[in-house]
Amino acid sequence: MKQIIFLFFIILLMSCENNKTIQKFKNGIHKNDTDCLNSIKEVENDIKKGTGIYCKSYGMLTNFTEERHVKEFDSILKSQKIEIKEAHYSDIVYKNKRQNCNCELMNLVFEERFGSKFIDSIHFISDSIWIRKNPDLIFSKGSINGIWNKPALFPGDKYYDEEHHTGLQEKFDELYNQYDKKYIITNKENGTAEIRIDIYVDKYGKASIKDYYITYFDIKTNKENYNESIKNLAFNLIKQNEWKPATVGNINVNSEFSVIINLK
Repeated sequence: MKQIIFLFFIILLMSCENNKTIQKFKNGIHKNDTDCLNSIKEVENDIKKGTGIYCKSYGMLTNFTEERHVKEFDSILKSQKIEIKEAHYSDIVYKNKRQNCNCELMNLVFEERFGSKFIDSIHFISDSIWIRKNPDLIFSKGSINGIWNKPALFPGDKYYDEEHHTGLQEKFDELYNQYDKKYIITNKENGTAEIRIDIYVDKYGKASIKDYYITYFDIKTNKENYNESIKNLAFNLIKQNEWKPATVGNINVNSEFSVIINLK
């Protein structure tokens, strides 16, 4: 009997909280927005059923990174007996009118019931499942698969940076005595000397070279694009060292990116 009374108390408490949420939401709606006010009644009826309902938004609010794992996301919610509804938003905004306010209210009630981080955690799990299902995907800035959360790192890198790798630069600077004897040192005040190398690093940390471009210009001597042989020192460093792979969430992934190495 005590358990039944306690359960009744919890249900009553949740109902009171939902009513407060709904009332607060209603107070923010314009009195002439009858469509919104009427749709709130639908939400109230859904709440009485006692099932969890989550509303997904499409249109100008669409998060395309989340869309890649939509099947996994829906499957997890359904396994938890959570009903899924959808709302499509237009980029046309009317004065004193709220689009899909029933969807907005549903998610406020949902968050109150399940917590503010629940949906984010489901997206995280769903994306991890999706990535593991597609082990050959390559992530980069221009990839349709999306970009990594953390880029690949060279041994000794002090911070996350896609192009500038402190560990790689330091190792390369140590090879100065191996520069070609014909190497022309640039006057940095009047020019620039660097090499951009396009790299592929797989999910195991093995790197390969895709392309490169040497920028060498000295205004004083009017020389440019010299020192082609210097690329081999950089290539060997990149390929012979084991990189820390890029990650999406907590999963190692294949990645493509460009690094910049400053030359003498």
